[in-house]
Amino acid sequence: ASEALFKALEDSDPNVRSSAAEALGRLGKSECRVIETLLKVLGDSNGNVRRSAAEALGRLGKSECRVIET
Repeated sequence: ASEALFKALEDSDPNVRSSAAEALGRLGKSECRVIETLLKVLGDSNGNVRRSAAEALGRLGKSECRVIET
């Protein structure tokens, strides 16, 4: 995924963060870094950004990433 999208997730404008999360979901790459980053974005202070991250994760589907320690 593009470094610019990861950087945009840290922008002060929630619309920019939301758009970046949506774009990561549309790329369709279930890379660990993408999944882990979107999981962190679920804790964003803005509800629209959280929703975009959740929808992006749903679009990405299954991944070989281990995000929860067992």
